[in-house]
Amino acid sequence: MSDPDEITYSAVRSVFGSSRRDARWHLTDELDILTACGRATFDLRQVETTGGEVVEITATCVLGSISFVVPRGTVVVLDGTSFLASARSDVSAAGDPDLPRIEITATTILGSVRVYSTDDDLIAEVGPAEATVEPTPAVAAEPEPEPEFEAAAPTADVIDSDVDDDDVDEADAA
Repeated sequence: MSDPDEITYSAVRSVFGSSRRDARWHLTDELDILTACGRATFDLRQVETTGGEVVEITATCVLGSISFVVPRGTVVVLDGTSFLASARSDVSAAGDPDLPRIEITATTILGSVRVYSTDDDLIAEVGPAEATVEPTPAVAAEPEPEPEFEAAAPTADVIDSDVDDDDVDEADAA
């Protein structure tokens, strides 16, 4: 069996599930991603590329989300089409010439594609448990007291009608 550190990824598919690539992993100069009814998170901060200056990523997202975390200073070009969806990059325009340029072409339908570079954004996006940070314990709120009220005495409304009890009995018998 292959050593996971030696596997080079060129395509990732996630249908009704989730995919996550983080820590140290290898990436070709082209990566094809499909997420349908699922979530995919790619942490590119420790990724090793096959040597090119540009990494081209094609991301297709239908009813799901794809997130990219890039090293600070990475130049990212996000391009593509969104239909009832969002695709956004929160990465600064200034770039580090020693880092590969990342070009993402995203097709998003009823989903989201997001690119960012800080740990705080990763925690906000995927939650503290998936970001390998200890979650903050939830504090239970005190239940609100029941409102005090007095029940109204039951009343009987009498409806006066022209129908005799004998007429009702005859209608039931028919």
